[in-house]
Amino acid sequence: MAEPRQAAAIPPEEPFGQLVAANQCALNRYIAALVPNRADADEVLQETNLAVWQNADRFLPGSNFPGVPL
Repeated sequence: MAEPRQAAAIPPEEPFGQLVAANQCALNRYIAALVPNRADADEVLQETNLAVWQNADRFLPGSNFPGVPL
């Protein structure tokens, strides 16, 4: 199995961090619609956020952030 990527060292106040924070509610609602068990949905959200931060170096400013697949 491949080693997990390290999360990017981007401060939350930077544009990427602001986009992540601004989209948390929508992401949470989307996951909750797919995963009815709240504890499982919280785990999926946590894993999703980890993947987002591990791939932060691939972010292109001005791109469609919510529409970018991981």
